Amino acid sequence: MVIIKISGGLGNQMFQYALARALIHEGRKVLLDCSGFDTRSFDDTKRDFELDRFHIKINKATPKEVSKYYNQWQLFLNYIGRLLKEDISKIVIEKEHCYHKEIAQCDDKYLIGFWQTEKYFKSIRHELLRDFSFQESALTSKNEKIRDAILLEEKSVGVHVRGGDYNTVGNVAIYGNICDTDYYNKAFTYIEKKLGKVKYYLFTNDTAWAHRLIPHENRQITIVDWNTEQDGWSDMYLMSICRHNIIANSSFSWWAAWLNQNAEKIVVAPCRWQNGIDIADIVPDEWVRIGQC
Repeated sequence: MVIIKISGGLGNQMFQYALARALIHEGRKVLLDCSGFDTRSFDDTKRDFELDRFHIKINKATPKEVSKYYNQWQLFLNYIGRLLKEDISKIVIEKEHCYHKEIAQCDDKYLIGFWQTEKYFKSIRHELLRDFSFQESALTSKNEKIRDAILLEEKSVGVHVRGGDYNTVGNVAIYGNICDTDYYNKAFTYIEKKLGKVKYYLFTNDTAWAHRLIPHENRQITIVDWNTEQDGWSDMYLMSICRHNIIANSSFSWWAAWLNQNAEKIVVAPCRWQNGIDIADIVPDEWVRIGQC
């Protein structure tokens, strides 16, 4: 059996679920540990379990099942194993943000990490497209109007600007100065060279920040900024039905672009995902990488 810890926001939860589905496809029994959403320390970023936004069955591990794998003894063995560079614990903590081919063969383990690359699950894309189907009936009337407008556009481009928590002191050091004005200028220029005149739909959790970053001159841009964190899935859905995408260094817009089923889509992504960390595997080969790596 394999137990995968579910944590983070919607995008990260989707990566963890996608790995679970890939392991199930390989014949493993997989359970999800979702207990981290029940208790949080005072310094945790508040996150909610969001996989229930989709039409999928979640096989959750019980506390007893988790305790067989995730306990003080196994944590100690994991620490010693890291020092010795040997696999002696049932706990596997993602060491580097890249593809680890041995994960596909693991069994009798508790997995902690984000697993942010399609290399784990590209082979089951059709299954995941089905699993990650949105509950459109839950869209608000305002979002329905945007959906209808996007579907009528022959050259719609979903653009994601992540501000808010990315602009806090701690996160700027990790995520800052990557998807900046220069990035969006180059992304817009690339899209317009390929497609000519397009209609942009800009999705953001920080309108003021988006206005500072995005070049508006002589462009058709509709800003979608009214969805709360609880309604965030609506933004992901609406971005996914755009014909093309310009994403931020965010797992949220990564999934919007990955779920986009336009066979001729152009996806523009930042070359660098985090400062000081190489996460080259996160961007699929078919996508266009812009900026400094």
